[in-house]
Amino acid sequence: MAPEPRNGTWELAADQWHTGFVDANGNGGLLGQVEGRAPSDVLAWLATTPLQWRTQIRYVPIDMSTSYRAAIRTGLPQATLVVDDHFHVAQHANKMLNIVRRRTTATLRGREDLTEKQFTQMWTP
Repeated sequence: MAPEPRNGTWELAADQWHTGFVDANGNGGLLGQVEGRAPSDVLAWLATTPLQWRTQIRYVPIDMSTSYRAAIRTGLPQATLVVDDHFHVAQHANKMLNIVRRRTTATLRGREDLTEKQFTQMWTP
């Protein structure tokens, strides 16, 4: 961030996010890096690469960002997306499991909240 000279406020001078493109199938080297993580940032970098190279890409490992998913679906429609972010996969699975658990409990019992007595009993040794 840098101070705006006209009024002294601070304004963002650079995007805090960067996107790295790595050769996951070869030697793991960095192919490129761009500022930002919007689909347009990814697509702009892809546009700088040869079409023949892009059409040969079969798999793209990404984190669970919807921006990256949208960019790859647009720029590399033949590629299969592979999620390589184990932490967020587990986090998402746990979140979905919790939603199903709550819905099932509410369906079977008609409610999901504990009574004050049940809550106290649960936490009393």
